[in-house]
Parts: sequence; structure tokens; C-alpha cells
Amino acid sequence: MLRLIKNVIFFTLFATLIVSLSRNIFLYKDKLSFYHDYRKEFEKERDINKKLKSDIKKVKITIL
Repeated sequence: MLRLIKNVIFFTLFATLIVSLSRNIFLYKDKLSFYHDYRKEFEKERDINKKLKSDIKKVKITIL
């Protein structure tokens, strides 16, 4: 009887840990994909900003 109780507790603990681990892995993947998308968007906007700044400098030079 004691062995059965120990096995049930062990199985419950093991199942809880597996569910928690798999949930955390899926959440990590979602956050990682969000990070990559955000990073790409940031780099694109940064490049646009650099181009606009260089265009402004070119216009200032031609005006002078």
C-alpha cells in the first residue's frame, strides 16, 4: 500500500514537471519569435533613419 502511494505521488510529480517544462518551452519559442520579428522591424527602421539623415545632410550641403 505504501509503495502504491509513493508511486502515485512520484507519477503526479513527474507529470506536473513535464507539463510545466513543455509549457515553458512553448512560451519561450513564442517570445523568441516575437524578439526576432521585433529585431527585424527595428533594423529596418534604423536603416530608413540612416538613409533619411544622409539625405538631409546631402540637401544641406547642396544648399550651402
